[in-house]
Amino acid sequence: IQAADKPNDSPAQHFLDAYGGGHFAAQKDLLYKLVTEAPEAIQWLSDLGVEFDKAPDGTMITTHGGGTSRKRMHAAKDYSGAEIMRTLRD
Repeated sequence: IQAADKPNDSPAQHFLDAYGGGHFAAQKDLLYKLVTEAPEAIQWLSDLGVEFDKAPDGTMITTHGGGTSRKRMHAAKDYSGAEIMRTLRD
């Protein structure tokens, strides 16, 4: 799950990466909503109890996703979808 929630990133940069990565075919209004609300969605999932990968200091670990200029990929090991569903079902 990608979200621009680090100091060296922004929803605007996320938008540019995603729009270019999608060969400029995305609906701009929907993509804008996605990238601007993604940081809040990640925080909401974390607050619910999703066990995202974290550094020893408790900050979320982010990695590069395909075609991204910043590390903004949040994961829960390699079962992110299952972890999110586990949390939402509980």
